[in-house]
Amino acid sequence: MLGSGGEGEVYRLPNHPELVAKIYRRDRLSTDTIDKLEVMIAYPPNTEDEQTGYLFVSWPKDTVHDTENGRIIGFLMPIVNKTNDLFDYYNPSLRRKNAPHANYANLCSVAKSLATALDRLHGINYTYIIGDINESNAYITENQHVTLIDADSFQVTDSRTTPPTIYRCLVGKPEYTPPELQGLSFAQIDRNVDHDNFALAVVIYQLLMEGTHPFRGRYTGVRSGSGEPPKVEANIKQGNFLYSRRRAVPLNPMPKGLPWESLPENIRDLFAKCFDEGRVDRKKRPQPIEWINALDEAMRTLKQCTENRNHWYFDNQASAAGSSPCTWCERRANFGIESFPDHPEAQTSTPLTPAPAPPPPPMSPPPAPPSTGGTSGSTGGRGINRLLALVGAIVVFGVVIQVANSVETPIPEDMYNWLWPWVPEPTVVVAPIGSPTHTPIPTSTAMPTAASTLTPVPPNTPMPAEIVPPQSSP
Repeated sequence: MLGSGGEGEVYRLPNHPELVAKIYRRDRLSTDTIDKLEVMIAYPPNTEDEQTGYLFVSWPKDTVHDTENGRIIGFLMPIVNKTNDLFDYYNPSLRRKNAPHANYANLCSVAKSLATALDRLHGINYTYIIGDINESNAYITENQHVTLIDADSFQVTDSRTTPPTIYRCLVGKPEYTPPELQGLSFAQIDRNVDHDNFALAVVIYQLLMEGTHPFRGRYTGVRSGSGEPPKVEANIKQGNFLYSRRRAVPLNPMPKGLPWESLPENIRDLFAKCFDEGRVDRKKRPQPIEWINALDEAMRTLKQCTENRNHWYFDNQASAAGSSPCTWCERRANFGIESFPDHPEAQTSTPLTPAPAPPPPPMSPPPAPPSTGGTSGSTGGRGINRLLALVGAIVVFGVVIQVANSVETPIPEDMYNWLWPWVPEPTVVVAPIGSPTHTPIPTSTAMPTAASTLTPVPPNTPMPAEIVPPQSSP
C-alpha cells in the first residue's frame, strides 16, 4: 500500500510502475462518484506538457472492479513521483529541513507551474473546476514542476445531459475559500472558475511571501469578547486584504514579514486585482494565464547575490547606478533570519523555464458535405471550362471519400488495457477489454459543448473484435 486517507487507499502496481490504484472505502463510494469517474475517464483534458512530458494532473485512466460481482471499487491513475509538497517550499522552517537546495527563483517557478496546471485544466469551456485548491493537493516533482492530485474531488460538468449534470466538489479549506463562499455548504454550491482563481492567488502569495497569508497580520481593530483576533476566514469574508489599496483594514504587516515592496509592481498589481477589485467584481480576479505572463516577466529581473549563491531576489530598483540590495541578506542582517542558506547545489543561472506549449484546439464538428447543385457563371463563353471544373471536383471528391473509407482510424494506445499479473488485493482486478465489466474509454473524444454537434461514444459500446494493438513501425 502506498498510502491511505479518509476516502480509501492507494496501491502500487509493481508490474506497471507508471500507475497506481485508488480503492475506495465502501462507505465513501456513491453512485455520483462512479458517474463522475466515468465522465472524467471518457473525456480527459490535455494533462501532459507537449514539450517536457510532465503531467499537470494525475487524471483517472480506468476503473477498477471487484472480481466477484464486477462492482466498481476504484480507479487507476498515473503515479506522481513527488520530491516535495508545496508546504515544504513556502514554509521557511520546512524548506530548510526538507528542501535546503530550493531558492526564491525555484519558488517562482513552482508558482508559474501551478498557474499553468490550472490554465490547462480549465481549458476553454470550464468542464473541470478544482474547487479545493490548497497547499496539500499539489505535488512538486523534478525541476519545480507541479502536478495536481486528488482529481476525483474536482467539480465535473457533464454537458451531454440537458440540463448539464454537475458533480460538485464537496471539500475545501476556509483559508483558500473566496469571501462569497465563506460559511456555505460546498454540497450546495456549484463552483466556478472565479473561485479557483481566488485560491490560486492565495497559494502564489504564500509562495512569494514566505508562507504568510494575504489576509493575516497584526490585528489593530476591536477584539471580540474572547480577546482573540478574527480568524483568517473572517478577514477574507470582510475583505481585509493586508495591502488593500481601496480601503483601510484593521491589519498591519508582521514585524519580520517579507517587505511588500520586494515584489515586482506587476505581481503586486495582480494581488490587488484579485483581493481588492475581485471582492466587488469576481471577474476581476486574474486568470491563470495572467499569472503565467506576469511571473515570466518578473523572473527575468531575478538577480543572484554575490555573497550567497542561493540568494535570488527581484532587482526592482536596478538602474545605471547599480542594483537594489539583496532582499535576503537584508533580512538576515535585520532579523537574523536566513531564508535560503547557501547550498552545494545552488544554481548559477536564472532558472527560466520555457512557456508551455498551448493545448491543442478543441475538436470541431465535421464539415458539411459540398453542395451538388450547379453555380451560375458570371462570364460568358467559358461554359466548357466551368463544366470541366465541376466534373473534376466531383471526381476528386469521390476519390477522397473512397480513400477515407479505406483507411482505418488509428486507435490511441490508452484504449488498450491488459490483464495485470498482480493486483493489490485478491478481490481487485482491472477489467480487461472485452470482459463484461469493462467500459471502453474514448480517450481522444472531447467533451461536447452545448453548441457542438459531436456525438460521444455510448458508455457501453463494445470494443470491435478486429481491433488489435498498434504495432511499432520497423
